[in-house]
Amino acid sequence: MKKLALIISAMCFSITSMADNYKILQMNTPSVKIGNQICKTGDVFRDAEPILWSNDKQAIKAMNLKTKQIKLFAAKVFLNLEAKSIKDYYIKKNHLSTRGGINTFSDLAEELSDTIYLYDVVQVESPVKVDSLSSYLISYVQNGEKKWRALMSIDNYFYLCRELFNEVDDRTEYTLTLYFRKKGIEDYMISDEIVVRLLPLEINNSN
Repeated sequence: MKKLALIISAMCFSITSMADNYKILQMNTPSVKIGNQICKTGDVFRDAEPILWSNDKQAIKAMNLKTKQIKLFAAKVFLNLEAKSIKDYYIKKNHLSTRGGINTFSDLAEELSDTIYLYDVVQVESPVKVDSLSSYLISYVQNGEKKWRALMSIDNYFYLCRELFNEVDDRTEYTLTLYFRKKGIEDYMISDEIVVRLLPLEINNSN
C-alpha cells in the first residue's frame, strides 16, 4: 500500500512538472479570473488552470515561459472549442486539426480557413521564403471600394496587423483575399474567403 502511494505521488509530481507556465503580456480587460486568482498583466498562471471568461470578446496575449512562444488566446475560440484552459485548448485544437504543417499554398489556405481573431498582430507561417522579389498582399471591399494592402514579412513569416484596416466605419469583420506576388510572375491568389474579426482593444469586465 505504501509503495502504491509512492507511485501515485511520483506520477502526480511528473504531471505537475510537465505543466507550462504562462505570463500575461497584454489583455483587453483590466483583469480575468484564472483558476482561483484574479489575474492582471504581468501575472503568471499554469496552462491547466481554467480561464473564466466574462465576455466573448475578451483576449489574452501570453508568453509560454518555457518555449518563449507568444500567442493570443481569444475567448470566442475557447467557447467554440468548449475549452476550459490553455492545455485543454491545445488538446482540442490538435484533435480537430488534420494539418501536418504548411508546405504548400494549399496548406496555407487551409490553415487560414478558420476565423482569425486579431488584437494587434498575427504571425502566419509561409510555405516559401519571402525575399526582396516577393511579397504577400491582401484585398478587401470597404464602402464599395476595393482596398489593397501589402503585408510585412520576415523570412518564412508574414503578418496581419490591425493597422491594415480602416476602422472609421466601426467595422469589425473583414473577408480578405490573399495573394502571393513574385516579380515577373502573375499574382497567385491563395484564398478569397479569409475572415478576420477585430477584437476590441479595451473592454470593461462588466461588458
